[in-house]
Amino acid sequence: MSDVFISYHRSEGTSALVRRIADELESMGVSCWYDTKDPDPGYFTQTIEREILRCKVFLLIWDEGANNSEWCLTETYTAFEGENHAVRIPFQIGQFTKHPEMAFYMQRCQIFSHESPENADITKLIVKISAYIEKTSVKTNEPPLRVAQSSPETQKPLVKIIKSGPCGDNVTYTLDASGLLTISGSGKMRDYDYSNTPWWNQRELILHAQIQSGVTSIGEYAFYGCGKLNSIRIYNSVMEIGACAFCHCHNLKAPKFPNKLTVIGEGAFFSCSSLALVRIPDSVKKIEWAAFQRCTNLISIRLSKQITEIEMGTFQQCVRLTSIKIPDKAFEIGRCAFDGCVSLESVIIPDTINYIDEYVFFGCDSLKSVSVPANAKIAANAFPDTTEVIRRE
Repeated sequence: MSDVFISYHRSEGTSALVRRIADELESMGVSCWYDTKDPDPGYFTQTIEREILRCKVFLLIWDEGANNSEWCLTETYTAFEGENHAVRIPFQIGQFTKHPEMAFYMQRCQIFSHESPENADITKLIVKISAYIEKTSVKTNEPPLRVAQSSPETQKPLVKIIKSGPCGDNVTYTLDASGLLTISGSGKMRDYDYSNTPWWNQRELILHAQIQSGVTSIGEYAFYGCGKLNSIRIYNSVMEIGACAFCHCHNLKAPKFPNKLTVIGEGAFFSCSSLALVRIPDSVKKIEWAAFQRCTNLISIRLSKQITEIEMGTFQQCVRLTSIKIPDKAFEIGRCAFDGCVSLESVIIPDTINYIDEYVFFGCDSLKSVSVPANAKIAANAFPDTTEVIRRE
């Protein structure tokens, strides 16, 4: 584990800057990790995630290259949404139009700014990092605490359990007084209808949730109407999120999806009005209709490369969404998929698209022009009258 993780986009200037920063810090006894150090062949992605989650400082060299880099975006997402408590420091180089996801995260941070990597003064940065590392590295000579052994009968839970029980053939739940709902066991969760989950009457107490390893699905309507739920940890065993599973979870902001997930059910995140950033892993092959409809605070979404269809109303009335790239394997965009996305300015439609259904971009008044495949069939009212539709040769 290194003290500092450095995220950057390779170029001659930034690579030299990273080495400069790392050399200065390591001369002071602060260990650093960046992509050319200690590579772990065959496990590079896992190594990066491990180092980010264990570091004390996440440093982003934020130039135009990093701003548009999928790697840097993923690393930043992991640093902010992962389960670590590292201080995050952006070191901005130059001026550029900020990616909405990057801007969303960096607005929370103190930003160090410089015009070029060659002239960057790193003194204040080094002082800040070294001071933080020193503060968090205080060691004591006290012996480890001894924990008295007790029988299961005399042991008491650290947090009071409010309710528990089954929620699947081999799956159970526990809701504790801190507001944590834990789903554990093996196999699928049970599917529910509106208002008949075991914790329905306690739904306003649920602040956090975790779906533990071994559970393979999140049941239909599982967290429906949990209006105070603001975070959820989903382990990699989960392969399916059921219909309306998080519908009307108005405080849920940026869930991290597991990398074995294959299906996101219809209306799964309908009206999650605080949901700002969505990154769908490439394991996902199907996002069903209205899955993210009325997510009125959604500013950025990255879709799985395996998606072949954008279904009906998937992103309807996502009024803050500014851009979307349709995956290269997609062949159809369903009715009203982006209807009412009034801030949408940029749409990238691949050559594989052969049908754009009616009202797909209806009400997208900020969309001034769009390029579509030459042979794509476009239904009536697919675009606003004010949008210039350009057919590619």
